[in-house]
Amino acid sequence: MGGTPEMAGRSRLSRRAALGVALCGPALLAACAQGPSTPASFPALHYSYLPPITLKVASIDIKDEYVPGPGTASLIMDAPEAPATPPRAMAHDRLVAEGRPGRADFVVKQAADDPNCQHDVEPF
Repeated sequence: MGGTPEMAGRSRLSRRAALGVALCGPALLAACAQGPSTPASFPALHYSYLPPITLKVASIDIKDEYVPGPGTASLIMDAPEAPATPPRAMAHDRLVAEGRPGRADFVVKQAADDPNCQHDVEPF
């Protein structure tokens, strides 16, 4: 075996790398062949730990009028739940009707998974 000691060290390293690939390669390929992993599960959202919001009405109607925009279907499929679910859960857990005549409507029209996204709020 001719060459410098540096060359001998490289030769040993490349043999070790080849051996590592030969031993670990099939395991890595098998892991890739199993298909997509099962989605993570998360506990249901709740906001009951926050103080209630009392409204001076006899009843509260929670409506979901959220319509996803174009190109958001793939994002919604990857999310743990639909973007409109958190505001509906918050309204259900926190809004309390005090019992006077009248009705309040809580309507979800816009929702986003991006915490930095800001939407304009429509006036009543």
